[in-house]
Amino acid sequence: MFWSKEKPLQFYKKYIMVFYGLLLSLFIGTIILYGNGFSFTEVCISNLGNPGYNPKGWKLFTTMFISSGLYLIPFHIYLFKRLRNYFPIWDRVWIFLLFLGDLGIILVGIFNETLGLIHIIAALLAFGGLGVALFLSIIFFSINVYKNRAWPSKIPFLILMSVLGGILLFLIHELINHGFDIPKDLNPAEWAVFSLILIWQIGILFLIEKKEEINDR
Repeated sequence: MFWSKEKPLQFYKKYIMVFYGLLLSLFIGTIILYGNGFSFTEVCISNLGNPGYNPKGWKLFTTMFISSGLYLIPFHIYLFKRLRNYFPIWDRVWIFLLFLGDLGIILVGIFNETLGLIHIIAALLAFGGLGVALFLSIIFFSINVYKNRAWPSKIPFLILMSVLGGILLFLIHELINHGFDIPKDLNPAEWAVFSLILIWQIGILFLIEKKEEINDR
């Protein structure tokens, strides 16, 4: 199968790198086409898919999100098969959250922000599903590190946590400073959450690579 855990790790490293390369290229294209002048503080992610704000680039945004959600499904099945033993009892909950996030990403592409409530629900599915999956993985990985189990290795795990922790501190800072009264003020926080999820997925591949090194000894 395409998502078989027997496939070499290098295949999935190339797979996810191609994904991020395409995602970055499409994002840059969408930002360049953005009609009203792009700024991370003034423009949220959904604005890029709004035909009113981005008349030239919204179709590119739609294509990007739908294809991204579809592209991530095989990768998440692979992660589930490789790591399910580290999520006792919760493994099915974890893969359900990953699929929920993938579905949300697809729906964000299909239903842009001009459609109101359905777009908000799609965004909550995307950020909520992947965000809670991220949170669960950190908890279980942290338990393994605390109990001095062979995997994940402490140093690679701590490096990943320091990067994610830095983004999380920025996110908390933004929430404390701006609250929820004016959604536009939280645009940088939204971009921070988006970055957090992207970096986390690369980080998990890095930890799996260290897992294979341990198994080969």
